[in-house]
Amino acid sequence: MCHVLHEYPTDKVRTLWGNLPERALGDWPAYKAKILSLYPERDPEYRQSHGALMRLIRRQARMEIDRLSEFAEYNREFLWIASWRVKQGYMTEAELDEYFADGIHRDLRSEARSLLKRRYG
Repeated sequence: MCHVLHEYPTDKVRTLWGNLPERALGDWPAYKAKILSLYPERDPEYRQSHGALMRLIRRQARMEIDRLSEFAEYNREFLWIASWRVKQGYMTEAELDEYFADGIHRDLRSEARSLLKRRYG
């Protein structure tokens, strides 16, 4: 069992972990599993869930994008979730494209459509 684990977290977390029954039993795999269960956001299936993707899209759709860096940040966050979901077979490339567009503020989507129509007829 890992005895130095308790040296790293804050006092509050150290107390929480120290009081877990799995620690007293000396069952390291069960103890580790219990600790990880307290932090579901560390699980890729939670962080990259459909719900996480929808929250990102809804939040982003309300925000206007004024700089390229803001667009790039949305692109990175979106792809971090969506590309994992495509790779795992939870969504298709077509859904990825559709969902990405849904996260773009309606004014910017409208501007982009107008620009593409003028340029490519």
